[in-house]
Amino acid sequence: LFLFAEPVGERAEVEAFSQEFRLTSALQDSRFDWIAGVYFKSDDIDKEDNFIGETFLSSVTTGPLANGLRTLSGQSRWINNGKNESSAVFGQVGFKFTDGFKLSVGARYTEDKKSGVLQGIAVARGDRFLPTDTASLTPLALPAGTNSYTQAYGEEWSKFTPQAILEWKQSDALFLYATVAKGFKGGGFEDTAATAAAAAVPYDPETVTNYELGFKANLLDRRIRLNATVFK
Repeated sequence: LFLFAEPVGERAEVEAFSQEFRLTSALQDSRFDWIAGVYFKSDDIDKEDNFIGETFLSSVTTGPLANGLRTLSGQSRWINNGKNESSAVFGQVGFKFTDGFKLSVGARYTEDKKSGVLQGIAVARGDRFLPTDTASLTPLALPAGTNSYTQAYGEEWSKFTPQAILEWKQSDALFLYATVAKGFKGGGFEDTAATAAAAAVPYDPETVTNYELGFKANLLDRRIRLNATVFK
């Protein structure tokens, strides 16, 4: 016999569109090469989450343990109609100091937008073991006398992320490289928020600085290929 169960169901319908255009240098024998481009992605999302919580302890046990689990009992539903958009411009320029030694520098500017409307519904309180349990709050912490909320949300984030790559091709058998780059991922919103206030507050975007050293080697007349990377 289980002590606590949390069946969760999720359904999502997504319409997605993305497009990228690039321009690149065409001169094969030049010491310079370059690339420039634009990117756009759009997602329309209709998502539904269902949560059912129930505990056998609520009908046979009293005290803090039973009360703590009991507050999670019940059924909740979230309906999320959201739209995500991401656009960027980027470019990179490379220069060969020698036939085997090259430096490339580039950058990307990204804008992320997320918006929508989230509806949270407390379908039922209590569970099949104790359906009259009025202390049960379900996962939705709603004010007294209410059983749902509807909350609009939206936010924008942007970031400039550069990178630099140093390459050395010693021969057809050995290639070494070093990279320093910044990365960015936009923030977002909780799609099963317990309150309207929580649904409207975004979480922060993620940023990272990546350092990487590596080599690629063909050994024993190309019978063995060895690749290694160290990164932080």
